[in-house]
Amino acid sequence: MRTGWHEGKLTITDYPVQFDDSYYVAFNVAKEINVLVINESAPNKFLEAAFSGISYFKHTNQNNRNIEYSKFPEYQLIVMNGVAAVTSGLASELNQYVFNGGNLVVFPPSNANVESYRSFLSTFPANELGAFEKQERTVSTINTEEFVFKDVFENKSANLKLPVSQANFKISSFASRAEERLMSYRDGSSFLGKYQTGQGNLYLCAAPLNDQYSNLVRSGEIFIPMLYKMAISSSKDRQIAYTIGKDEVIEADSKATEGETVYKLKGTSEEFIPEQKVIGPKVILGINNQIAEAGYYNLFQKEEEILDKFAYNFDRKESVLEYLSESDLKESVGQNMSVISTTATADVSNLIGERSQGVVLWRWCVILALIFLLIEVLLLRFWKV
Repeated sequence: MRTGWHEGKLTITDYPVQFDDSYYVAFNVAKEINVLVINESAPNKFLEAAFSGISYFKHTNQNNRNIEYSKFPEYQLIVMNGVAAVTSGLASELNQYVFNGGNLVVFPPSNANVESYRSFLSTFPANELGAFEKQERTVSTINTEEFVFKDVFENKSANLKLPVSQANFKISSFASRAEERLMSYRDGSSFLGKYQTGQGNLYLCAAPLNDQYSNLVRSGEIFIPMLYKMAISSSKDRQIAYTIGKDEVIEADSKATEGETVYKLKGTSEEFIPEQKVIGPKVILGINNQIAEAGYYNLFQKEEEILDKFAYNFDRKESVLEYLSESDLKESVGQNMSVISTTATADVSNLIGERSQGVVLWRWCVILALIFLLIEVLLLRFWKV
């Protein structure tokens, strides 16, 4: 599929009902997924191979001592690979990044500063790192109902080669931290967990991303789709269609610059300025019943630069054809009207004519006159006196 904005229109033919027969959708196919890998030292060769092997990924490596925080919003996924200690500044920026819709996956190193990680994880909040245990453990379950692994495997009952770790951190299990486990060890403890924060997600792995401690990086049928689905995951799915008349706010990426902050929406025959509020990297737009026509609406600051596209449809309620029963209809219309009960094959116009003019008998008179005339001719011809 080509990248960029797509407009879709579903149309049905339902004669003689000639309304509400089109449904509009709009969606965007990104050109690439931008990934940032924050390393303690050298880049991880397995991550390099994974991201380089898929042209859709565009990844950047940065050392944890030289991070460009201002560019965080440009990335759909940030991978923390083996960062020994998480500074308060980095923790704050990562928390804000996830809250605003980013996806962060954390692989702590074997020599991780546990206290700095506890402080960092508590801001989400997520479960904490415990002691680093050098013991071989096998992952026994994988959550194929969660987005990251859903629809990845054609045969869920197949014997997947699940990861084995030679050492791992013991992850706490506070119920209040709302962890969704993606992969678990045989004793039920977490190997890989997910935490929703704001509009984004944090993923925490119990084992380092190092084949000395875990063979996750060698499980291609798990590791590659896991990274891809993490990058495109979101705690809030973008709608592909909206309903006219519903008091909904819509959300788009903010492209506001100094001196140019007015967003406009334009359809085929109307253009207006919606109510707007910029919150971080997002702009929240209030429509306030300003859309009256179904179709596509482009969001822009400069008309030649489309920032977002939305599809609006009439409320589906007008397609719900509800009828009164005959008794309810008679009761509703009273004595001033009559209800005609008939089959679909009946001639409704004749029935209405009979109701208004009575039963027309002249046809029967003509038919009977012709019959009697025929009888008289036959009698005169064959009857001999």
